[in-house]
Amino acid sequence: MVAIVSVVLFETLAGIMVNSLVILSDAAHATFDAITTLILLVTTGWALKPPDEDHTYGHGKIESMGGLAGGMALVAIAAFLMYESGSRLVFGGISARLEVVGFIAIGYTLCVDFFRVGTLSRIVDKGSVTVKANLYHAFGDMASTIVALLGFYFATVVGLSQGDAIGSLILSIFLVYLSLGLMRTSGMELSDTISRKVITELRRRVVSAHGVLECKEVKARKVGEKYFVDTTVVVPEHVGIQEAHETATRIESNIAGLLTDAMVTVHVEPSVREASLESKVEDLAATVKGVKEVHNVSISYAGGNLYLTLHAQVDGKLPIEEAHKIAERIEQNLRREVNSTAKITIHLEPFDHLKIGRKSPRVEEKLEETMKELIGKHPEVLKVKSVATHVGGEYRYINIDLTFSRRYSVEEAHHTASDIERELRKRFDKAIVTIHSEPEPND
Repeated sequence: MVAIVSVVLFETLAGIMVNSLVILSDAAHATFDAITTLILLVTTGWALKPPDEDHTYGHGKIESMGGLAGGMALVAIAAFLMYESGSRLVFGGISARLEVVGFIAIGYTLCVDFFRVGTLSRIVDKGSVTVKANLYHAFGDMASTIVALLGFYFATVVGLSQGDAIGSLILSIFLVYLSLGLMRTSGMELSDTISRKVITELRRRVVSAHGVLECKEVKARKVGEKYFVDTTVVVPEHVGIQEAHETATRIESNIAGLLTDAMVTVHVEPSVREASLESKVEDLAATVKGVKEVHNVSISYAGGNLYLTLHAQVDGKLPIEEAHKIAERIEQNLRREVNSTAKITIHLEPFDHLKIGRKSPRVEEKLEETMKELIGKHPEVLKVKSVATHVGGEYRYINIDLTFSRRYSVEEAHHTASDIERELRKRFDKAIVTIHSEPEPND
């Protein structure tokens, strides 16, 4: 900062003494650069403050505002230089005088510029937007000083009187380019612009985390040098809290490999597909040629993996090789339509036409006797409206309709039904009991 101020003073005095527009323009540029550097230093101090109640994401945006202010300052000086150089080229003016002090001032300024560029270049990769802004300014200063040297040389030594104004015009165009680049960078950060490439890579890393079924949303913003990433992912419905937390941790680790300074928030949602997945699996298996009936479909999750098991009935006289091909076609359907990485187990068994829905007089007689016994223990049951039973696969299904008094509560009816269901499951092997409770009809 001290060096820049000394350049301003030295070049201003030298420019006045030798009547050089380029040297005065370079001094004016240094003046604006000093003001811009001061603004950036102050805003950097604010940006380093920790988050508070009013700035929950921190104060990093203030730093971007400082970069935008620096770019605007460069635009202002560029416009001034273009006006002055254009006026001298069109209307002419007093030419610069050949004086040693002019070259001394330019030489001193070049030394300061080279020192600043060298210092900032070594730390720009680890620095913030402020360091980048200062490096842009240093390059601008050095370029303008070189233009000033050439313009002053051609105007005083070579004798090209318009060299001074031409040098100023070149300088102003260069400053416009630098200022627009700085303003664009700062403006993008202030408007939370993130490149599509970064978002695409973030989504890829989220989906690649073990246990993630789907990435519904990825949002990112940059505040200063820190990134804030928010993502919503879908995990299997039966995943526990601990496993969901482990999945979120894996997502954070994957993102850390892309963005070293990132605050990641993961919102986990259970999959709604599992509700209808069992029916889908059964339908997909049943459509395979040779499959007579599908039952006992089971869906579970462990370690982020989907496990599917099912029983498929086929013609009992089929050769084992042909039956195995049927199982392979079932597995192909499930991998293509449900999950390509699922762990699938298919149990093949012979189809028995008499087994499904068959009636057993002995079982029905035992069921009737059992119900009479249980109802005797539960006088709150007014009537056994219906009892139906059938066999499907390995299970016996028992469906019962019971009638209760209208004054009986839902909780009381549920308690009675649960007692009867438990007793029936004890007495009938592999029984699935469903009891429907309804009030007594109106008289």
